[in-house]
Amino acid sequence: AIYSIEIHAYCLMPNHYHLLIRTPMGNLSKAMKHLDGVYTKRFNRFHGRDGALFRGRYKAILVDADSYLLQVARYIHLNPVKDKLVFKPEEYLWSSYVPYLKHPDPTPLILRGSLLSYFENSQDLAVSLQRFTEEGIDPEIKQFYSRKKLKPYLGHSKVSDTLVLD
Repeated sequence: AIYSIEIHAYCLMPNHYHLLIRTPMGNLSKAMKHLDGVYTKRFNRFHGRDGALFRGRYKAILVDADSYLLQVARYIHLNPVKDKLVFKPEEYLWSSYVPYLKHPDPTPLILRGSLLSYFENSQDLAVSLQRFTEEGIDPEIKQFYSRKKLKPYLGHSKVSDTLVLD
Protein backbone atom coordinates (compact mmCIF):
# COMPACT_ATOMS: atom_id res chain seq x y z
CA ALA A 1 0.00 0.00 0.00
CA ILE A 2 2.98 2.29 -0.44
CA TYR A 3 1.60 3.76 -3.67
CA SER A 4 -2.11 2.89 -3.23
CA ILE A 5 -2.55 1.52 -6.74
CA GLU A 6 -5.68 -0.47 -7.47
CA ILE A 7 -5.15 -3.51 -9.71
CA HIS A 8 -8.18 -4.47 -11.78
CA ALA A 9 -6.51 -6.86 -14.26
CA TYR A 10 -3.06 -8.07 -15.22
CA CYS A 11 -1.29 -10.46 -17.54
CA LEU A 12 2.40 -11.31 -17.40
CA MET A 13 3.60 -12.31 -20.87
CA PRO A 14 7.04 -13.72 -21.77
CA ASN A 15 8.47 -10.35 -22.84
CA HIS A 16 6.00 -7.75 -21.54
CA TYR A 17 3.07 -7.34 -19.22
CA HIS A 18 -0.32 -5.66 -19.15
CA LEU A 19 -1.83 -3.95 -16.12
CA LEU A 20 -5.21 -2.34 -15.72
CA ILE A 21 -4.77 -0.14 -12.70
CA ARG A 22 -6.12 2.99 -11.08
CA THR A 23 -3.81 5.42 -9.31
CA PRO A 24 -5.93 7.58 -6.98
CA MET A 25 -2.83 9.41 -5.72
CA GLY A 26 -1.59 10.33 -9.21
CA ASN A 27 1.78 8.66 -8.60
CA LEU A 28 1.96 6.32 -11.59
CA SER A 29 5.59 7.04 -12.44
CA LYS A 30 6.85 6.30 -8.92
CA ALA A 31 4.68 3.20 -8.60
CA MET A 32 5.87 1.79 -11.93
CA LYS A 33 9.52 2.49 -11.13
CA HIS A 34 9.09 0.62 -7.84
CA LEU A 35 7.17 -2.28 -9.43
CA ASP A 36 9.66 -2.76 -12.27
CA GLY A 37 12.64 -2.48 -9.94
CA VAL A 38 11.40 -4.89 -7.28
CA TYR A 39 10.09 -7.44 -9.78
CA THR A 40 13.28 -7.37 -11.87
CA LYS A 41 15.52 -7.79 -8.82
CA ARG A 42 13.49 -10.72 -7.47
CA PHE A 43 13.17 -12.41 -10.84
CA ASN A 44 16.89 -12.07 -11.57
CA ARG A 45 17.87 -13.31 -8.12
CA PHE A 46 15.57 -16.34 -8.42
CA HIS A 47 16.77 -17.22 -11.94
CA GLY A 48 20.45 -16.32 -11.44
CA ARG A 49 20.27 -13.58 -14.05
CA ASP A 50 21.26 -9.95 -14.31
CA GLY A 51 19.98 -6.96 -16.25
CA ALA A 52 16.70 -5.64 -17.56
CA LEU A 53 13.70 -7.93 -18.11
CA PHE A 54 11.55 -5.66 -20.23
CA ARG A 55 12.75 -3.33 -22.91
CA GLY A 56 11.80 0.29 -23.00
CA ARG A 57 9.70 2.41 -20.71
CA TYR A 58 6.13 1.49 -19.88
CA LYS A 59 3.31 2.93 -21.99
CA ALA A 60 0.44 4.43 -20.05
CA ILE A 61 -2.94 4.78 -21.71
CA LEU A 62 -5.67 6.73 -19.98
CA VAL A 63 -8.91 4.77 -20.28
CA ASP A 64 -12.48 6.04 -20.15
CA ALA A 65 -13.57 3.52 -17.52
CA ASP A 66 -17.29 3.94 -18.17
CA SER A 67 -16.97 2.92 -21.81
CA TYR A 68 -13.88 0.75 -22.02
CA LEU A 69 -12.91 -0.78 -18.65
CA LEU A 70 -14.51 -4.14 -19.40
CA GLN A 71 -13.23 -4.17 -22.99
CA VAL A 72 -9.63 -3.50 -21.92
CA ALA A 73 -9.80 -6.18 -19.21
CA ARG A 74 -11.02 -8.66 -21.83
CA TYR A 75 -8.14 -7.65 -24.15
CA ILE A 76 -5.66 -8.22 -21.31
CA HIS A 77 -7.11 -11.60 -20.35
CA LEU A 78 -7.19 -12.79 -23.98
CA ASN A 79 -3.61 -11.70 -24.71
CA PRO A 80 -2.12 -15.19 -24.11
CA VAL A 81 -4.73 -16.68 -26.46
CA LYS A 82 -4.03 -14.02 -29.09
CA ASP A 83 -0.30 -14.80 -28.86
CA LYS A 84 -1.05 -18.55 -29.12
CA LEU A 85 0.41 -19.40 -25.69
CA VAL A 86 -2.82 -21.20 -24.68
CA PHE A 87 -6.17 -22.10 -26.26
CA LYS A 88 -8.34 -20.71 -23.45
CA PRO A 89 -7.59 -17.78 -21.13
CA GLU A 90 -8.22 -19.90 -18.00
CA GLU A 91 -5.27 -22.12 -19.01
CA TYR A 92 -2.84 -19.24 -18.56
CA LEU A 93 -1.58 -19.08 -14.98
CA TRP A 94 0.08 -15.66 -15.13
CA SER A 95 -2.99 -13.44 -15.38
CA SER A 96 -5.85 -12.25 -13.22
CA TYR A 97 -8.43 -14.12 -15.26
CA VAL A 98 -8.63 -17.30 -13.15
CA PRO A 99 -9.08 -15.38 -9.87
CA TYR A 100 -12.10 -13.66 -11.48
CA LEU A 101 -13.68 -17.07 -12.04
CA LYS A 102 -13.09 -18.39 -8.50
CA HIS A 103 -15.51 -18.17 -5.56
CA PRO A 104 -14.50 -16.61 -3.23
CA ASP A 105 -11.71 -14.43 -4.60
CA PRO A 106 -8.44 -16.27 -3.87
CA THR A 107 -6.34 -13.16 -4.52
CA PRO A 108 -7.04 -10.04 -2.48
CA LEU A 109 -4.50 -8.29 -4.72
CA ILE A 110 -7.11 -7.76 -7.44
CA LEU A 111 -10.11 -5.46 -7.05
CA ARG A 112 -12.70 -7.58 -8.81
CA GLY A 113 -15.67 -5.40 -7.95
CA SER A 114 -15.28 -2.86 -10.75
CA LEU A 115 -15.41 -5.44 -13.53
CA LEU A 116 -17.94 -7.74 -11.90
CA SER A 117 -20.29 -4.81 -11.22
CA TYR A 118 -21.05 -4.73 -14.97
CA PHE A 119 -22.78 -8.09 -14.49
CA GLU A 120 -24.62 -7.31 -11.24
CA ASN A 121 -28.00 -8.23 -12.72
CA SER A 122 -26.69 -11.68 -13.53
CA GLN A 123 -27.20 -14.77 -11.38
CA ASP A 124 -23.51 -15.75 -11.52
CA LEU A 125 -21.10 -12.86 -12.02
CA ALA A 126 -18.10 -15.03 -12.85
CA VAL A 127 -19.99 -17.03 -15.49
CA SER A 128 -21.21 -13.80 -17.09
CA LEU A 129 -17.67 -12.41 -17.16
CA GLN A 130 -16.43 -15.67 -18.67
CA ARG A 131 -19.08 -15.57 -21.41
CA PHE A 132 -18.23 -11.94 -22.14
CA THR A 133 -14.50 -12.74 -22.35
CA GLU A 134 -15.07 -15.73 -24.63
CA GLU A 135 -16.93 -13.51 -27.12
CA GLY A 136 -13.49 -12.26 -28.16
CA ILE A 137 -11.76 -8.93 -28.44
CA ASP A 138 -13.97 -6.09 -29.60
CA PRO A 139 -13.02 -4.86 -33.13
CA GLU A 140 -12.58 -1.27 -31.88
CA ILE A 141 -10.16 -2.42 -29.17
CA LYS A 142 -8.33 -4.69 -31.62
CA GLN A 143 -7.89 -1.75 -33.99
CA PHE A 144 -6.72 0.53 -31.17
CA TYR A 145 -4.01 -1.91 -30.02
CA SER A 146 -2.92 -2.83 -33.56
CA ARG A 147 -1.65 0.68 -34.23
CA LYS A 148 2.10 1.04 -34.36
CA LYS A 149 1.93 4.20 -32.26
CA LEU A 150 -0.73 4.00 -29.55
CA LYS A 151 -2.72 7.06 -28.59
CA PRO A 152 -2.27 8.12 -24.95
CA TYR A 153 -5.98 7.68 -24.22
CA LEU A 154 -8.82 5.32 -25.03
CA GLY A 155 -12.18 6.96 -24.82
CA HIS A 156 -14.41 9.79 -25.84
CA SER A 157 -14.68 13.29 -24.44
CA LYS A 158 -14.87 12.39 -20.73
CA VAL A 159 -11.90 10.35 -19.56
CA SER A 160 -11.51 8.86 -16.08
CA ASP A 161 -8.36 8.10 -14.13
CA THR A 162 -8.15 4.38 -14.86
CA LEU A 163 -4.99 3.34 -16.66
CA VAL A 164 -3.88 0.38 -18.66
CA LEU A 165 -0.20 -0.19 -19.09
CA ASP A 166 1.54 -2.17 -21.79
